Amino acid sequence: MELTQELKKKIDNQSHFLLLWQIRFGRAGAPIFQGESGDYFMKTYAKKRDANKEQAVIDSKKMGWG
Repeated sequence: MELTQELKKKIDNQSHFLLLWQIRFGRAGAPIFQGESGDYFMKTYAKKRDANKEQAVIDSKKMGWG
């Protein structure tokens, strides 16, 4: 999927929890996970995860994993 400024802003404004939820429960093959938007999505997710590893664990447990 093409990474537009609007989509980039939408990804940037999502919390770690919402990004993780999409990764775990989103539709397989969803356009947001493909191409340049997919690369940006995963880089943004990793940046937020690494910025607060304790919260990443809490978010994972909230989803029933971990």
